Order: sequence, then C-alpha cells, then structure tokens
Amino acid sequence: MTIRIFATEDINDISTYEDAIILAGEKLKKADVIRKGFTQACIDREKEFPTGLKLKNNLGIAIPHGNSKLVIDSSISFLRLNKPVNFGLMEDASKKVSCKFLFNLALTNGTEHLNTLRQLMKLFQSEKFLSGITNLPISDLELFLLDSIKHN
Repeated sequence: MTIRIFATEDINDISTYEDAIILAGEKLKKADVIRKGFTQACIDREKEFPTGLKLKNNLGIAIPHGNSKLVIDSSISFLRLNKPVNFGLMEDASKKVSCKFLFNLALTNGTEHLNTLRQLMKLFQSEKFLSGITNLPISDLELFLLDSIKHN
C-alpha cells in the first residue's frame, strides 16, 4: 500500500471546518490525486458523520474523508491550523471539538481506509507523534508522517 502525503500549514487563520477541508483538498487537487467533487463530498459527509476527535490535553484532530470512487491515488492531506476550528465530535454529533489538525483521507478502497484509520488511531496515542505534528517545521512533516504511518 502506497499512500502519498501532503502537508500544509494554514497561514490565513481559517475559521470554519468547511474552509479547512477545502484548503486540505487543494493540495490533493493540485497533485491530481482526487476527482472533481471529492472535497465537497468530504464536507457533505462531515455534516452527517462528524470526524472530530478529542485527545488528551483537549487536543482536537479531525479526519474528514469522502467517497473512494472520487480518489485517483491514495493520499492524505495533513493540515496544521494556526487557530483551531470546530468540528462535530465523532462520538456525539451534537457536541463540538476544537481541532488544530486535520487528516483529510483520500483512499481508494475500504480496506485501505480501515487500515489507515487504525494506524492513525494508534499514532494519536503517541506523545512523540503528537509532538512531531505540533512542533516540526511544515517542510519536515510529509516525511515524518509517511515514516510514522509506514512504521506503525
């Protein structure tokens, strides 16, 4: 399984989860790894099935994803936000979680999707991983994420 990873840092102080998903999707679109409609599918899905997670220390991470039929090459677009934005909480859609990090999953099949989610959930428990996505320069994050996912 080969997954491409793209990392972006928001420098414009995005204020909504929709805008965060759009920014993450721009990297995927530029790399030509998604089809038209993927980013909107992620936004639409987020309304029905929120993906915000609240980790220890109130750290919020969102994992939006869309229809695998709209994916050309399996990829993850990681976004680190300057100011957290609210996503619906995965386990209770009526609640919100303030998310500073977004992993926009664009994966070609269900098995790959489940395996990647499982790997990410493990990584989210690692202090070293969380410190890395928080503190590393954005230029080092693609390699760090690829390495972390591959070796988890």
